[in-house]
Amino acid sequence: MSVKANCNICGKSYVLGVNGIIDGCDACLGIKRDAQGNYWTPEEQQIEWYPVDGGAPYIETREEAFR
Repeated sequence: MSVKANCNICGKSYVLGVNGIIDGCDACLGIKRDAQGNYWTPEEQQIEWYPVDGGAPYIETREEAFR
């Protein structure tokens, strides 16, 4: 099920988790999505991930995500 919203900045419609987040659309917020669909804000250089299977947390850099 997809949830549609309107951007708080430009007013255009977007789908949460696809081309926007709760704060607005990807274009207005400068968000870039990696191949898995994870979003990266302009200031994020790394993300710490916590695997759902209980594995050890790990850090993925922006460079790794966009290879």
